[in-house]
Amino acid sequence: MIFSAIFCIWGFRDFSIGYDTVAYCKYFEAITEESVFHTLLHVEIGYKLLNKLYSIASDEYRVLLIGNTLLLCLLLWKTLKDNALFPFTSMYLLVVSIYFFTIFDWARQGIAMGIVYAGFGYLRNKQYFYYAAIIILASLFHYSAIALILLIAFLKLKFTILRSLILICITIAIHIYYNIAISFFSDFFPNFLYLSYFKVENTNRGGTMLLFLSLFMIFLFICLINNLDINRNFEQRLLAWCFLIGTCASILSLKMWWFGRLAIMFNIPVLIFLPNILSQGIRGNLSRFLYFNAIYIIPGMYFIAWIYVVSPVAFGYVPYKFMW
Repeated sequence: MIFSAIFCIWGFRDFSIGYDTVAYCKYFEAITEESVFHTLLHVEIGYKLLNKLYSIASDEYRVLLIGNTLLLCLLLWKTLKDNALFPFTSMYLLVVSIYFFTIFDWARQGIAMGIVYAGFGYLRNKQYFYYAAIIILASLFHYSAIALILLIAFLKLKFTILRSLILICITIAIHIYYNIAISFFSDFFPNFLYLSYFKVENTNRGGTMLLFLSLFMIFLFICLINNLDINRNFEQRLLAWCFLIGTCASILSLKMWWFGRLAIMFNIPVLIFLPNILSQGIRGNLSRFLYFNAIYIIPGMYFIAWIYVVSPVAFGYVPYKFMW
């Protein structure tokens, strides 16, 4: 029922609704008229082939919006079905953290992330070859999916409070000594200087960083007071490392915009797995109070602040209208 509503609302929206929708409609028009190998070189081949497939049915924008929304709904549904013990709660977190809008607006990256998340079963079963194949498939829709290959390396490491504090301290140091850091990285990656200084107006990176930093602290505190072993199983270890990487990337995104996209890829699994793990740590009134705040109150306050401070109007989400 939820995904039927999502499909109807987002799939049948007007092509002007959404921050990047107009750009994707222009991509669709260009790909429809030309060969996929001779147009839009910066767009990944997988997404161009998908658009070419849509154009067989029709060259109208509505086919693109309906097709992308249906594919994203199926990928998100499979991810929640396979990994979320409380899918309604995970959906609530996805909506109030604004990532629901991001997934369906950034079509290329949304599809790429959905493919990887739907393949988390291979990561859980330590079938790293198949997981790497999923990463390669996802990278055909957006190259940033390659960053999720890091999970193979991190999941082999034992998560400790000391390691998390060291990584956060290094992140804060890079954030403080920003100019020195980008000078160092730009020597190895020539485009890094451009990626670092490029600014996007009307963003909510500061609020996102505070949201996930708060949730990360609550997660660690509940684990400590209840003597939960973070490394006990796949879900807890994956959640911990995604939390840490996503939080650090969110801090760096305050000055280096590209890290915002990196943060999104690691923060979304947090929203899927967090209810699973925190529900296991509810022992006593303090844990219950922290759980309720982490799952409902703090994310809900973030959503309200986003509406009144950043405003969904800036992202083209309202006023809403259908494509007809």
